[in-house]
Amino acid sequence: MLSPCPFSKGYKIPVQQAWLQLKGFNIYRLILACLFLGVYYSPLSAVVITSAYEKLYFYASFSYFFIALLS
Repeated sequence: MLSPCPFSKGYKIPVQQAWLQLKGFNIYRLILACLFLGVYYSPLSAVVITSAYEKLYFYASFSYFFIALLS
């Protein structure tokens, strides 16, 4: 049993369930990062991303994708 929060007295979840929830959260982050990069490479990017911040958007999206991939 694992206590997810030090302030939650008496609330414990099984370790396997905690890992499953963490895996689900990481898959969500990876999907979100792919969507961000998909927006960058789509024709919609001209509408959504200001040309002044195009490089910033790409680097931030790629960094988020890389971090999500590592986790």
